[in-house]
Parts: sequence; structure tokens; C-alpha cells
Amino acid sequence: VKKLQAKYPHCNLDLIEFCYLAPCSNHLENRIARLEVKEPSQNIELEELLKLTKGPNLRHVQTFIDRIRARAEMPALMNKEAEKNNFYRLLELCIKNILLAVQHADQIRRETVVRELVGLEQGEHCAGRYFGVITKLYRTLCADEPKNFSEEIAIRLALHREVALERCTNSQSDYNYLLAHLGKELNIPGHETCSYYQDLCGQCDHEAAKEHFFKLYTVASIVKDCIQPALEHGLQDAFIDWMVMKMPENWAFALRQTLLAEMAKEINTPEHLREFLRRNGVSIADDSTEYMQAFEAARKKAYIEKELLEHGKIRPQAICRMLSLMGVVQSEKLNDIVSPSTFAADWLLEIIDMVRH
Repeated sequence: VKKLQAKYPHCNLDLIEFCYLAPCSNHLENRIARLEVKEPSQNIELEELLKLTKGPNLRHVQTFIDRIRARAEMPALMNKEAEKNNFYRLLELCIKNILLAVQHADQIRRETVVRELVGLEQGEHCAGRYFGVITKLYRTLCADEPKNFSEEIAIRLALHREVALERCTNSQSDYNYLLAHLGKELNIPGHETCSYYQDLCGQCDHEAAKEHFFKLYTVASIVKDCIQPALEHGLQDAFIDWMVMKMPENWAFALRQTLLAEMAKEINTPEHLREFLRRNGVSIADDSTEYMQAFEAARKKAYIEKELLEHGKIRPQAICRMLSLMGVVQSEKLNDIVSPSTFAADWLLEIIDMVRH
């Protein structure tokens, strides 16, 4: 790496050490991003779409409403009446939830919804196109808030996989084809919707596309293009809290022995330490609670500053450690590039100061 940095000083080689790591296939079994369309929280009619629309777009939006009301035929839609009804029922639920979501939203979000629907009615599009556009709007505007940090990361990884699969295709038809053939295996959001329509035009080599997908969905791309932007836009504190909670129990635990050795060679127990500090004017509770709390607080602070942060930003290696703990990266390979640190001597002084106060 040093030779490469010397030869190419303007290149960013921060993630080159991850080049031989690969995502663990087990994490693709997490179904957190599955599309589950809920019933709207209150009654609302499709005609509310017209209130978001102005000018010539009114005609297209009215056509869209009429299409759903009539359960109209369209290319690639399943012929069975039950399947067609299920298809339109899901679209209707999505639209009603979207309407509720944008009732009090800014103008930009409202215009986005209208623009997508108008785009559908301005051309001859198949059922797959309708379903893809509307369910993606639903996931964007109506998804429930993640319950915890792990769920937030799982959702962001799923969306990152969706983008990677899109980059393996040249058209929406090809994407629908790949979604039907690879969506379940790669756990792409919306793959379960493929049962509602047939693909008529997609002609992709899905094995070649799968190979291309894993060239795009790498540990380096996950770190750089998925997790780092999320941390920079509001998730950094949650990341730190989660990682501290998962801090290895033995991380820098040898400090206790180091502390004892530095204070006095003959001291080798917390009781001896308390007695030594007491003789030197530092009072510690008899039950050693203060000592242990001070030790643990200093250990956590050291873990954050030495393992997680670098110049105020999350270290890529720390993100890799998180991905390992979540089962996204194989941990045995990760140990080659991320290893536990030890306390420096200045932490001894900090612990003593904390205990003193």
C-alpha cells in the first residue's frame, strides 16, 4: 500500500486493504426489506391525487385513477382475475398510503409523486413498470421507522443491493427480468412482487448479471457508498453507541494490570490499589464501585478514540468491524486488518484523575 501511495499520491487508497474481503452470503437471508403494504391509517380516496396536480397533468392523473378503478388490462399483467385484482389492490393501497404521507409534506415531495404517475401514463408501460414505480414510491415515503440501529443498517444494505442490480441492466425490462430471477437470492427489495406480472421484454444473462452484481456489491462499496454517507448524515452517534455496546469484554482489559504495575510493582489486586491510592490522598469507596466505573468509563472512551474515530470521523476499519458483528463480512478474514488496541500510558493518568474526582 505504501508503494502504491508513493507512486499514485493523488489516489485514495483508504479501502484497498478490504479488497480481498467479500460479503458473507448469510446476510442476504435477512428479510427486513420485504415489501409489506399496510392498510391506510384513515379513509382516503384516489381522487385526492387530483388536488396535487395542476394544468395538463390533470388528464394523465385522471387516466391513472380510472385505470385502477376499472382494473384495466395492460401488457404483462397476469390473466387470472384473482391475480389481477391482487395486483390492483396492492397498487391502490400503496397510492392511498402515499397520499396520506404527502398530505403535509413539502411541495417537492408532492411534485415527485405526480411526476412519477404522469410518467407512467405518458407512455405504453407494462404492469412491471407500474408496480416498480409505485412500490418504490411507497417504500420511500411510507416505510416504518427502523426499530433499532441494526434494522437501519439492514435496510440501507438492501437499498444498496437494489442500486447495484440496477447498474447490471440497461433498461427497466431487463431489471424486472433480473428481479424475477435473482431478486430472492440477492434479497432485493420488491422481489416478491414479481409474481403479480410477467416479464415480456427482458433478455438478460442472469448468471453474467449475478457475477457483475458481486463486482459492484463489495465490502469497499458497502463501506464507502452505503455506510459512510449514512454515518455522515445522522447515524454516527447511533453507530458509536452500538459499537460501544458490542465492545469486546477483553478489549484493553490488561490496563488493570498495567495500572497496577505502573503504580507499584508489588500491587496486583484492586484492593492493594485502593490502599495505595488511599495512602497517597486518593479516596476510593470500599466496595470498589468507583474504581470499576472509572476504569470502564476510561476504557470506553479509549475504545471510541482509538478504534472508532480518526480525525473526528468513523474509521473504515470500524465500519468493517460493525459489518462483521452483523454477519455481513466474515470475521476471521477481518481479524487480519482490524485488531484490538491497547491503552497508551496517558490513559493511566486519566483513570487516576477520574478516580480522584
